[in-house]
Amino acid sequence: MTDQEIVELANRVGKDLGGATFSEVCDYIDGVDIVWGVWPGGQNMLIKGEQVLQFIGKTGVGEQLSVGAIPCRSAEEALALKRCWQAVKH
Repeated sequence: MTDQEIVELANRVGKDLGGATFSEVCDYIDGVDIVWGVWPGGQNMLIKGEQVLQFIGKTGVGEQLSVGAIPCRSAEEALALKRCWQAVKH
């Protein structure tokens, strides 16, 4: 998936999650295998799926995975989302 495709996905998801609570955002993250946080300028950070991507990188074996992206205002917001989601789910 290209950076541009991740940005486009984040834009679509942002429309769907507009006004969502943190719990609803966590439900979205839980429902997909790999999730990116995307902020202005098209930069992104992996929120969920690091182990999946490492496995694919080591083995070359990938299955059909679901990919998501969440719009964020900044890198700091993406990092906070990642940390909060990890704290709640782990």
